[in-house]
Amino acid sequence: MMADLTERQSEVVEFVREWWAEHGYGPSMQDIADGLTISRASAHQRVRALAKHGVLHYRPHTCRTTRLTEIDKG
Repeated sequence: MMADLTERQSEVVEFVREWWAEHGYGPSMQDIADGLTISRASAHQRVRALAKHGVLHYRPHTCRTTRLTEIDKG
């Protein structure tokens, strides 16, 4: 599954993984944008694409729901 991701999408996955490890909850879109030095719109676009790939889960219009699929399985 990870082989299908772009380099930028992979950066989001790694950021979310590290955020969860440090904070114990998901990053907001703004956290992702700030952490990767991208716009909030770009962060949202990448998260939506990753959700479509089944790599991330997030609930639109709900704060800090972004999480890796593997966290749900673990």
